[in-house]
Amino acid sequence: MLHVLQGALRNAITTFIQVSPALKDTIWSYLEQYDLPVVVGPNLGNNAQPMASQIYDMRFELNEIEARREQYPSTISFLKLLNALIAEERDVSDRGRRFIGIFRFIYDHVFGPFPQRAYADPCEKWQLVVACLQHFRMILSMYDIRDGDIDNAGDQPQLSAVAQSAPLQMQLPVVELLKELGYYDSSD
Repeated sequence: MLHVLQGALRNAITTFIQVSPALKDTIWSYLEQYDLPVVVGPNLGNNAQPMASQIYDMRFELNEIEARREQYPSTISFLKLLNALIAEERDVSDRGRRFIGIFRFIYDHVFGPFPQRAYADPCEKWQLVVACLQHFRMILSMYDIRDGDIDNAGDQPQLSAVAQSAPLQMQLPVVELLKELGYYDSSD
């Protein structure tokens, strides 16, 4: 029952994001403090500050609690809240890299295994997929893919210095995502 209340609360909070930039920043701050410590990555959200403690584990909620009940209201509301916050971001100078932990969580834990999960309500399955795809679209549009990005991804020794210095889990798997969604064929 708690996951349903968490979902309803997040849905209510999502409606307030467009009210004011200060309110949006406050919501980011609380989200970073309580919900985002679970995701991998030192730089999340607006503040770009490392997360030291894990207060709430969304992966556990998704994979243990919601999967057992075959109902996903908390995860759906979490993704909608993240997407609403990211949609309001105006500074994309880092090409979305500050959202890498969020991206990895959605890509690895929500989108990847979604076909293997059981769903009491098939609508929730598609709500999860739509929220994931919306997130991917936003990240890809922030990333602003350039010809060199695809060329470098196909030729591993020529990866940029930035990509080489970042651990694999901290890199945006943009080309892999494009391949998975059928937008890129490495044989071209």
